Amino acid sequence: SSCEYNRERKCTMNIEGIDNKLRRAGNVECTGDAMFDHGAQLCRIRAIKCLGTVASGTVGGWVQSADNIKAYGNEWIGGAAIVRDNATVMNNGRVTGSCRICGNAIICDNASIEGAVVVKGCTTIGGKAMIKGAFTVPEGANIGGDALIHNEDQVCLAILGGVPFTVFRTSHGVHVTINNLHAFPYQDKNAIRKGIAENRIQLPEDAVIAVINAMAATINNRAPRKNMGFMHLFN
Repeated sequence: SSCEYNRERKCTMNIEGIDNKLRRAGNVECTGDAMFDHGAQLCRIRAIKCLGTVASGTVGGWVQSADNIKAYGNEWIGGAAIVRDNATVMNNGRVTGSCRICGNAIICDNASIEGAVVVKGCTTIGGKAMIKGAFTVPEGANIGGDALIHNEDQVCLAILGGVPFTVFRTSHGVHVTINNLHAFPYQDKNAIRKGIAENRIQLPEDAVIAVINAMAATINNRAPRKNMGFMHLFN
């Protein structure tokens, strides 16, 4: 196998071990190419069967371990995309372009991440979400449903009572998730009440709704984002 490295550094990655584990799943393999990324050693993957629109033999992106892609369906990491650390692409999730998925991030269901998007930390993106652009998704966000996000101004995150509330643009209006991927219209007070109760959030309902409305207003371009600093007052 080959290894790209900077001068004195040598590749010590067990590419064969990663390749064997990937092949057991039956969808992808290692090409044998490896490189360093900020101290982490990565190997490149290749499809060994048709994965939806990805033809067999297509060379894909980079992983640090076989656990970065749960290759049992049509999951794919393409282009120059990097998935590393404990991050995982699973359940038909797709990452392409020059995106970076790291930390404990999860890309699942039929979510698609394109361009130069960075997803890190304990962020989860699922459903039919489509995220495309060149920005960093707020760390700890839960984005699902029919999310359609092209820049950082189309998603907001607040931690209320220790629980993440993510408000984001979708193909049919602004939606919110409360500590999971179940997305609903931000005006749905019954769903908000249910989320507050299920997560045992010890905050006034009116205060929570006010924060959600303020986040939705920034996404709808009715309030300047620079005034959103109070979003974390209720940690």
